[in-house]
Amino acid sequence: MGVIKGTTTFIGVIPFTELYERLLNLGRIDSPNNSDYAKGIINDSYTRTLPRVEDWEIVVKQGNIQTVPSYNTGTATVTVGSTSVTGTSTVWTSAMTVDAGYKIKFSGNRDIYTFEYVSAVSATISPSLSGPSDLTTRNYVVFKDEYELASDHDRFLKNGSVYVKSDGRLQDTLKEVPRDLFQEDYVVGPQDPIRRVRQSRVSTTTGAKMLQVNPPPSTQYNYPYDYIKKFSPMSEYSTGTVLVTNASTTVTGTDTFWASNISAGDYFRINANGIAESSVWYKIASVTDNTTIVLETAYGESTESLMEYAVCDSPEFPSEFHEFILYDGLVIVTGEQGDSNTAGFSARRDEILSDLKKNYKSRRTNVQFRIGDDGIRSGRYDREDDMSYRR
Repeated sequence: MGVIKGTTTFIGVIPFTELYERLLNLGRIDSPNNSDYAKGIINDSYTRTLPRVEDWEIVVKQGNIQTVPSYNTGTATVTVGSTSVTGTSTVWTSAMTVDAGYKIKFSGNRDIYTFEYVSAVSATISPSLSGPSDLTTRNYVVFKDEYELASDHDRFLKNGSVYVKSDGRLQDTLKEVPRDLFQEDYVVGPQDPIRRVRQSRVSTTTGAKMLQVNPPPSTQYNYPYDYIKKFSPMSEYSTGTVLVTNASTTVTGTDTFWASNISAGDYFRINANGIAESSVWYKIASVTDNTTIVLETAYGESTESLMEYAVCDSPEFPSEFHEFILYDGLVIVTGEQGDSNTAGFSARRDEILSDLKKNYKSRRTNVQFRIGDDGIRSGRYDREDDMSYRR
């Protein structure tokens, strides 16, 4: 493992560049042309496999949904085959849009339609009105049954995430249900509390995931929820060359554009001092401008100019997780090559995972890591519902 100069805080940290270089070496992928492939494998393990293996307590975040009361003041008129609705004594608002998750149900018509505000007394629906007859001055209800989740939401916890509380006490924990079951048990009329949830779509306005709830809420109510955050891929930057001075914390770049490409907290090394597990890393304290960075600790090697370098970030998970990312990647790349070392890498990965579960697992205790029958790809085996080998 490479060395990070500084306090013991950094013990076990493996920066991104070192992760993929070690993958290339241990996986015996010697061609430099495979660097992008190795980067992709490491980032896939980091952003997809690791966050989905377990409900890691350290990456669980909290969010809150505040439901919106249903609205049924006045009456509505719409003709068969039309998408235009005219209200009488209505005060529809600009917040009532399809993207925000609003829908409408007319009295005497069995279908539910999306609702798009046009004015206080006019709106459009989708699809067009169906049924045997026009609806004239009919009662109706407009409700919002889809709500934006946190912008960094990746997934809910396996054992349920949305909490129904009363007087501060937990009444129920709602699991996400599949689309078909959600529709099968769908309750049309607004009522409280909600009883089922599912991720429905992505907001076209903000890009956030949307949560559909049922029954549609009739009053304003708060529903806290837990979730696993979304991780962005790691990256590296190595454009230009640098001047490093022994015993100095200042690094000077030539043809570098650091201000918009690297950040404080990233890791810096001179490639000539070692790569892969021989790397000597320094944590960046600050980025002054495009050509100047400041290290947290003084540079300990000899003064050099025009040196090739690398700057990268590291996994957001604690350092104990970093080796799992490496060995999970090795299982994939060696398995694809039919390498005899796959079994050994798999055993090491599972050993690391077992240790991580003891310290960082949240909630469920019966989800075990499993290797597929071909010994190549990692997966999850759930003893509770016996759904074998899920990726």
